[in-house]
Amino acid sequence: MSKKIKNQQPYLLKLNINKNDYLLEKNISFQKEFSPMSGAELKYEPQKWNIPGVIDSHNCYGYALGKKIKELKPNKQQPGYASGHTHIPNSQYECKYFLKRLKKDAPSSYIEKFDNPCIPGFYKVFMALDKENDYHWYAQNNDGYWSHKPGLSEVPI
Repeated sequence: MSKKIKNQQPYLLKLNINKNDYLLEKNISFQKEFSPMSGAELKYEPQKWNIPGVIDSHNCYGYALGKKIKELKPNKQQPGYASGHTHIPNSQYECKYFLKRLKKDAPSSYIEKFDNPCIPGFYKVFMALDKENDYHWYAQNNDGYWSHKPGLSEVPI
C-alpha cells in the first residue's frame, strides 16, 4: 500500500503548451504554499473509496468530483458521461474539450487560480493532461493537501 504524499501544490513534470490553449498560463508561479480554501473541500477519507464495489468501479474523475454512483457505463466514469457524451477520443485531448464536458456534468463549475479561494460552497480540482496519452484528476482536501484515485486502484494512504 502506498503512502499519502503531502503535496501542498500541484506540480508539473513536463509541460507542452499549445499556443492556442487558452486555459494555460506560461511561467506559472504560485505566491502561496497552500491554495486558499473555501471551507467546502472534501474530507480526505480513502477508506470510503478503497472498498470492494467502489475501488474497482470508480476512478480519478468520480473521486475528484466526490461522486459515487450506482450504475456505471462501461470503462468507468469519464468527463461528459453524466451528461450523455460518449467516450472522449484522443483527438480531443485538449483542455477546451474537457472543460466543455465538465461544465455539462457540473454546470456551476468554474475556473479559479491556485492563489485564490473558491467561492463559498466550491472546492478546487485540477486535471493533469498529457495530450498524447492520458489525463488525471486531483481534488484539494479539507486539510489543504491534494489527493487522487489512480484509475481503478486504491486512493493512496
